[in-house]
Amino acid sequence: MFGDTWDSRSKDTLDLSNCKKGGKGYKDYSICDASGPFVLDWMWTSKANSPAEVRIYKPKTKAFKDDKKMTATESVVMTLAQRVQDAFPDLAFGLVLDNYFTTRRLYAELRAIRIAACGTAKDGSGIPREFVLFKDCARKEKHYGRIWNVILHDVNHICFIDSTPVLMMSTLHDVVEDEVKWRDVAKRPRANLKFARKEEEQQDFQLPYYLVSYDYNHNMGGSDVASQMWTYYTTSTHAHRRN
Repeated sequence: MFGDTWDSRSKDTLDLSNCKKGGKGYKDYSICDASGPFVLDWMWTSKANSPAEVRIYKPKTKAFKDDKKMTATESVVMTLAQRVQDAFPDLAFGLVLDNYFTTRRLYAELRAIRIAACGTAKDGSGIPREFVLFKDCARKEKHYGRIWNVILHDVNHICFIDSTPVLMMSTLHDVVEDEVKWRDVAKRPRANLKFARKEEEQQDFQLPYYLVSYDYNHNMGGSDVASQMWTYYTTSTHAHRRN
C-alpha cells in the first residue's frame, strides 16, 4: 500500500497522517513480486469512491459463514490475489502483508483458495488478547528469543520477543518444525546472551531469527521498492498545489 500527496481540498483525498508526511493523499493498493520488483496488479481508492472492480465476498470458511460480507480492505486483498491467480493459474504463490491488512478471517479465506499468507498483526486483528498483553510485561533483556503460538481456525497466531514483542499470523509457517535462522549478536547488542549460540567453526555469537520473521523481512519490501521504481521512472509528472 502506498500513497501520494495531492491537493488537500479534493473530495477524493484521504487522511494519511499515519503513513504520509503530507497527511493527505490517495491509496494505491498493489500486489508485487518481491524478487523483481514487479507490480503484478493494483487498484486505487479514495474517500469518495471505492474501487469499482472490488469483488464482494461472502466468507466461505465455516468459522465466519454467519458474517454478511468481508470488509472493504479484506475484499481488496482477496480481489487482487484472485486476479493474479486467474491470470497465472499454474503459479503457486503466497502473500506477505503488514498489520494494516492482516485479519484472522482474511488469512482463513486466502487459505480456502489455496493461497498462503503471513504478516504482522495488531490488536483487533484476531490475535489472542494474551499475546497483545505481552507488550506490557515482556522485556528483551530477559525474554529475548522466546516464542509462543496458537492455531485458531487453521491460522497460526505467533508472538516472539525481539527488540519488542512481535505479533504475527501465518498459514505457511509451523514455528515448531521450521528451521531457525541465525544472526550476528552485534545487531542486537542488548539481547540476553543466554539465548545466543556459539557455533564450533565461528567465534561470533549468534541469535535466533525465526523463519516467519525472516520471510517477512525479506519479502515485505517488494511493494516499497516497486513504489520507488515507479517514482524514479514514472511516465507522468505529479503536480502539487499548496495554499
